[in-house]
Amino acid sequence: MASLFDARLVEMLGTATDTGDIRAVVRPFWKYEFASRTVRVWRGQGPAWDADGNKWLGTIDGSGTDHHKVPKIRDGRDGNSQRQDFGLMYIDAETYELLKSQTSEVEGQPLTLYWGLFSTEKTVRIDVPLKFHAQWTMKNVRQDEKAVLDPKTGKLTRQRNLIVAARGINVGRSQAPRLTATPQGQRLHADLLGVSGDKGMDFVPGLANRTYVVGG
Repeated sequence: MASLFDARLVEMLGTATDTGDIRAVVRPFWKYEFASRTVRVWRGQGPAWDADGNKWLGTIDGSGTDHHKVPKIRDGRDGNSQRQDFGLMYIDAETYELLKSQTSEVEGQPLTLYWGLFSTEKTVRIDVPLKFHAQWTMKNVRQDEKAVLDPKTGKLTRQRNLIVAARGINVGRSQAPRLTATPQGQRLHADLLGVSGDKGMDFVPGLANRTYVVGG
């Protein structure tokens, strides 16, 4: 069954064949669930509100610069779980200090990517639930604080940046134990599972050194 997100997307696309006639916008929404607070950002300008009323901060400034640095998203179905770095620029002072003093705020916490859908005429409030896309486990955070010159006011402002290291959902997983298809290998594996005297592979030796004719 199609999700409400997918159904609404099909409805908004309609029969349009020219990109200029399409009135649907899909943007990434990122949720950093630290232990005692959640940071929500989306790739756009200004704030946005989802269907549950949560506020998401836009990461693109007036000049078009995206201050959320995101690595290339890898497909976790191949079992990989490489470390990836996510950059949160201009973080608020309270969150910055909290993460600076408490490593438990970050380690093991989820970082989730959703897709948000809205029309080009309605860019601040989303009436369709966000669609889950991927999730990572945060491992640690590096912090960078510096003074930068505001080109509009000519004054120095303090910029607080976070680099969050995270791994995909395959972190901590391992391949299932492999065994040799022999009576001894089967019994050894069964013993590890608390089963004694397993004879599931006792027929295998009888298959060796035999001639098989296929389709004959």
